[in-house]
Amino acid sequence: MEKEEKKETVKVSNNPDYVKDGLDIVKEIFKKPVDTIKKYAKTNNFVLGLILIGISSLLAGIVSYLAIKELFSASGMGFYYGMMGISSGALKDSAFKIIITVMLYCVAYYAVIASMLHVFAGPLFKVKDADIKKSFALVGTASVILSVVVLLTGILMYVNVTLAVIVFVLGSMIYNYALYHGYFESFEIDKNKVIYAFVCTIAVAVFVVGYILPKIFS
Repeated sequence: MEKEEKKETVKVSNNPDYVKDGLDIVKEIFKKPVDTIKKYAKTNNFVLGLILIGISSLLAGIVSYLAIKELFSASGMGFYYGMMGISSGALKDSAFKIIITVMLYCVAYYAVIASMLHVFAGPLFKVKDADIKKSFALVGTASVILSVVVLLTGILMYVNVTLAVIVFVLGSMIYNYALYHGYFESFEIDKNKVIYAFVCTIAVAVFVVGYILPKIFS
């Protein structure tokens, strides 16, 4: 008598858990920054990268607004937020306008960096697995460092402004170091070329955010 074997089909969900992945990155990014960036710098983490960039930009917008408000409150004087084209009159407007403006600058900065890193890795250096989605995943993962640093800076500015500035500067240094080495490890670019690619990338991003965007929004 033949027995029929019933095959049990197991459904495997391909839907990524962005919340879990995001929390895992937060837990790991300061312990092993380069390894964490390399781990999540994958094409299939493109959407996760965009989400993390959005969160980082939103936090920057909120903290920037609070910082502007705190400076006005502490000094009682007009303060010109030159890079963003925001003057003292901006505080009479809604916080939404300031937050969105800063967010746009941050998103543009991250987007330019991701795009430039891809240009160097792909068209110029001919890295075989270069992909624009991978570059955004890389930049998005690294942005978690700035998200934590900005959040910590926002808290510390109510305690000690000098300490807040120091934390932000040191955090930015960690971010750039991690992004540089994460890029080098993820794309396996010639170590003699990657430094020039990275410097040019930052220079273009600063030019776009510091010169082009202010002219557009002015």
